[in-house]
Amino acid sequence: LKGLNVSGGKLMLGETAIAYYTGNVADANKADLEAMVAFLKDGVNFDLVNVNVCVNKNAVQIEIVRASSIVIDWAPVAEIDVAEIGVNDIAQITVTASPAVTTDIKATFVSDHPEIAIVDENGKVTGVAAGDANITVTANGKTTTVAVKVVATVEKFAVNFTKTGTNGNITTVTVDGTEINPGDEVVKGKTIVVTVAPADGFRLASVTVNGTADTSVAGKTSFELTITAETTFAVAFETIPVVKTNYSYTFTEKAKAGDNKLGDVTWSIVSDSTAFNFDTSQYKKGAQFGTAKAPSRETTLSTSEIENFNQITLELATAKDGVAYVEVYVDGVLVGEKTQFGMELKTYTFNLDGVKSGKIEIKLTQPSTSKGLYVKSIKVAEV
Repeated sequence: LKGLNVSGGKLMLGETAIAYYTGNVADANKADLEAMVAFLKDGVNFDLVNVNVCVNKNAVQIEIVRASSIVIDWAPVAEIDVAEIGVNDIAQITVTASPAVTTDIKATFVSDHPEIAIVDENGKVTGVAAGDANITVTANGKTTTVAVKVVATVEKFAVNFTKTGTNGNITTVTVDGTEINPGDEVVKGKTIVVTVAPADGFRLASVTVNGTADTSVAGKTSFELTITAETTFAVAFETIPVVKTNYSYTFTEKAKAGDNKLGDVTWSIVSDSTAFNFDTSQYKKGAQFGTAKAPSRETTLSTSEIENFNQITLELATAKDGVAYVEVYVDGVLVGEKTQFGMELKTYTFNLDGVKSGKIEIKLTQPSTSKGLYVKSIKVAEV
């Protein structure tokens, strides 16, 4: 159509605007005229008022010269620029007409949950508290709704640290598996995991958080911190301390051939006798290896490596009138001398030349008598 103007939701057809109807002249009525202009917008209702019709003699072609007040109905379409906002954050609702026949739109806005989100007369939405709300928009007698979600305000704090240090470094600092850098912000209540790499011969000694030192992390390769405020932390390293060995075990039951878990240490026992017992007599000599009928000529107790010791102490005895010998080896080297022991339960101490770490072997032999051998206790220590 020519000369088509849009104003205030009405289509005004100018003097040169022409539409055609093909049919009998007698059929030219209001319904026919509505059909001729329906192509302007499918589904739009037209209200034709004061339609002037000009008939060109007896032709079946009808020309619309002027049609006033052709009203096109429209509905509001509302859109929000941010569908999820925080508390005190703002979003804006924009309303347009569909079809787009006017921009002069007067709309009203109402929130169904003003305790969650409020809206002003211009469609500005403000978050009040966490939750979901719907904003009802009314224009041209019709309504539509816009959903908005308000989330709790996320509080974050900066985390500051230095990765390189003396005698060790911080290798990674992560939050939920994602590595962060010094100065990054972390959501309040989140836990950071700090992993360290001490230099050779050193270990983690402490972590100082906002000026307060914590030594509970000593010896660890990683630790956790929960962030509740702006946080600055630093780690310190120290020489690995030498832990003195203080192992002691007293037999309370008979031993067995093979591996025996004696306290914190596993001892392997090999004997040429199958008679293992425990002395429950008044003498209480401990674990028994061999008897008069099945004597032990040689019984050996050995361990895997024990660290940092310089003294081995044994409580040993034989059965009545027995004569036996004990030899103590560390990594195959004899400690002290081959020592004789007899029926009286006594303590025998073997001192090493300096602190050692290694495999200990205790060899008990009885070459000339046929008696049982007894071991009541074993101590390994640094003194």
